[in-house]
Amino acid sequence: MNILKKYKNRVIELLIIAAGVRVSLGYVRYGIFSFLMCAVSTLFLAVCAISDIRTRTISGLWMDSGMVTIYGLRFCSVCHSCSNTVIVLFLARTILVLFILKLLPTILGEKIGDGDFDVAYVIYLSVGPIGVAGAFVIACIAALVIMLPVILKRHKNLKTCSVPFIPYLYIGYLVMQLMVKERIFI
Repeated sequence: MNILKKYKNRVIELLIIAAGVRVSLGYVRYGIFSFLMCAVSTLFLAVCAISDIRTRTISGLWMDSGMVTIYGLRFCSVCHSCSNTVIVLFLARTILVLFILKLLPTILGEKIGDGDFDVAYVIYLSVGPIGVAGAFVIACIAALVIMLPVILKRHKNLKTCSVPFIPYLYIGYLVMQLMVKERIFI
């Protein structure tokens, strides 16, 4: 039992990586853009989830470079398969969504971290607006089911506890990736 407690975080990290690899490999048959989007997004989100579990922080440089890379992949995917009008719509929507997600931490105060919204933007780029909404719902349900007993057992109230939310967003993202049939969300 002590060995399980000692290596619990390592086991969780391995499960995070294994689940991501499994989901990414399912996209090989859909073409190079779909596979790259899924694989890069999954790798990026897995690293963010592991970092959130370990330190409750995510490197700003890592976050920005991941967002730019995934945005670039999505842009190339849209350019490859759409007209100029659709490309302009894609650019306008993604910039608007980024602006809104950057404002939300300020509006909500310190209740939710900035990294959670940056991860939500990556999920938006990967699975679209309905996918990010579904990932948030799944993440909230998973966090509630898994963390509520721990919170009630260890804390007197919800204000004294901090829950790393990105691992739950990652779970929601993986579920949404498994559910997605069409890879372009315009």
